[in-house]
Amino acid sequence: MEVIYREDFEAEAVLPAVVSSVAAYTVFTLFFGSGAIFTVPNYRFTDIRELPLYALLAVFCSGAAFVYLRSFFFIKHRVFETLQSRLGLPLTAALGGVCMGVLGIFFPQTLSSGYGWVEKAILGDLGPAFLLALFLGKTLATSLTIGSGLSGGMFAPTLFAGAAAGGIVGQIGHRLWPEVAATPGSYTLVGMAAFFSGVAGAPVGPLIMVCEITQGYGLLAPLMLCSALCMVFCRRVKLYENQVDNKFESPAHLGDATVNILEELRVEDFYRPGKITILEEGVTLKALTDIIAGTTQLAFPVKDATGRLTGILTMQDVRNVLFENTLFELVVVRDLARAPVTLTPDASLYDALLLFVDRDLAQIPVVDPENQDDILGLLGRDHVFAAYSATLKEIKSEA
Repeated sequence: MEVIYREDFEAEAVLPAVVSSVAAYTVFTLFFGSGAIFTVPNYRFTDIRELPLYALLAVFCSGAAFVYLRSFFFIKHRVFETLQSRLGLPLTAALGGVCMGVLGIFFPQTLSSGYGWVEKAILGDLGPAFLLALFLGKTLATSLTIGSGLSGGMFAPTLFAGAAAGGIVGQIGHRLWPEVAATPGSYTLVGMAAFFSGVAGAPVGPLIMVCEITQGYGLLAPLMLCSALCMVFCRRVKLYENQVDNKFESPAHLGDATVNILEELRVEDFYRPGKITILEEGVTLKALTDIIAGTTQLAFPVKDATGRLTGILTMQDVRNVLFENTLFELVVVRDLARAPVTLTPDASLYDALLLFVDRDLAQIPVVDPENQDDILGLLGRDHVFAAYSATLKEIKSEA
C-alpha cells in the first residue's frame, strides 16, 4: 500500500490488504505452523545513550543505500542494457546467470534469500568485516541477477543489505562502547527496517515487521528515529524506478486527479456565441408557443421594455401551461419567468456546472462583464460535458 508512492499510500487498499493478510496467514499456519522466521532475543531499548549511535546507524544506512542502488542501477543500465541491445534479452540474462553462478562458487553466502545469515547477524554472531563482505556480495549478486533481466524481487535482497549495514554499526559500536551498545543484534534489526524505509519510502511496513519479529515494541523508539532519518537522507534515491510521489502522479488515479479539470476551462472557449432569441416581458403565451416552435433553444433570456435583463424562461417553466388555450391571452412571459441566471466569458466551466445543477437549467446566457444586459450567447450543459470529455481524453493520451 505504501511502496506504490514515495509520499502517500493507497488508502483504498487497506481493507482488502487486511482481509487478504488474515486469510493468507490462516492458510499458512494450517500447513506450516505459526513459528517465526527468525529466532530473536528479546531486544529492548533501555539506554538513552544509544540514541546518538542509532542516529549514526541511520547515516551509515543512508550511505549504504546510496552505494547499493547506484551500483545496481549502474550495472543494470550501463552494462546489461548495453549488452541487451546487442545480444538480446535471453543471452543477456544467461550471461547474468553465469556470472552469478561464478560468484556463488566463490562466495556461496550470497546465494538464495540469505535469511540464515540475517538471523546470525541478528544474534550477533557475525563480525563487521564479514558483514561488509556480505553487503558488497549481495549488492553484486542482485545486480547480476535482476539487473541482467532474470526474474526476481528486490524486497528480500534489500532487507539482507539493510541487515548487513545495521550489523556493521552494531558490531563496531559494541567493540568500542560495549556498555552502551550491549546488543549489536538489535542494530541489525533496526538497520534492516531503516534501510528499506529509506530506499522505498515506506516506513510503516518495516516498522511493523520488526515489531512482529521481536514480538514487542522494545525497539520502537530507535526504529522510528532511524526510519525517519533514512527517509530524509534518501529522498534523492529510490529502489523502485516506477514509484511516483503520490496519487496525483499515478496513472491509476488519473480519473481522480482530473475530477476538477473544469476549473481550468473557461466559458469563453466553449459557449455558442451569436444571435439568440430574447423574450420581452409582455409576450403572451399564444405568441410564446409560436416562438418556441421556431427555435431549438431551451432557455430564453427575458428583458423589460428598457432592455434590462429581468429573468430567464425555460421549457420546464412553460411545459404545464403551453397548451392551455384558455390562458393564451391571459398569461405573459413575466408571469412564468424565473430570476435571471448568467455567466461571464471568464467564468470557469466548473462554476457553470454548479449553476446548471443548482438552478436545474439546460442553458445559461453568457453576458458581457461590462454590461450585464448585453447577451453574447448561450452555454449549454452539453457544451460542458463535451469539453470535459475532450480534455480528459487529451490528458489520458499524453499520460
